[in-house]
Amino acid sequence: MANKGNCNLERVDWPAFRIRIGERSGFVGPRLQIFLAACFLMVALSGLIMAITGKEFGSDLVFIAMIFGLAMRVVNDWQKRGKRSLDERERAIMWKSNAWGAIVPLTIVIGYTLLLSNFADDGWWFPQQDFQWSAISLALVAAWGLISLIANGVMTPVYAAELDEDD
Repeated sequence: MANKGNCNLERVDWPAFRIRIGERSGFVGPRLQIFLAACFLMVALSGLIMAITGKEFGSDLVFIAMIFGLAMRVVNDWQKRGKRSLDERERAIMWKSNAWGAIVPLTIVIGYTLLLSNFADDGWWFPQQDFQWSAISLALVAAWGLISLIANGVMTPVYAAELDEDD
């Protein structure tokens, strides 16, 4: 034994032995992936609302949600498949989830700009300061990444979700 039976040192070594590439099938399972992505999406939305009301911290909150959401996406994908390429089912799920992640923010932006073109004189909000512009752009990137994570978790078949969480 490297730790000579010291239980405190064994507890310190636990994360190193627990997280190994190739032994686990993913960073989080599909159900937890949906929950965490929804939480990060709510944080991004609340930060966007704070930026709209004039608080500069709102754009920082959106940035934090975007970074954590995209990091979760990259690490989860990297640990799930390692160095192997995607099979046909995983590739189809990836493309469909990316499509949903892009369609939803794009539809929101198109709808808002069309309505803003008609109702801007009636008091509709539009960005007036630089941190509001950055909050909107970061919120769109966060929405793309997090909605695609949610769609990926939803489209994962039940048998694959059980296999991913049991391994």
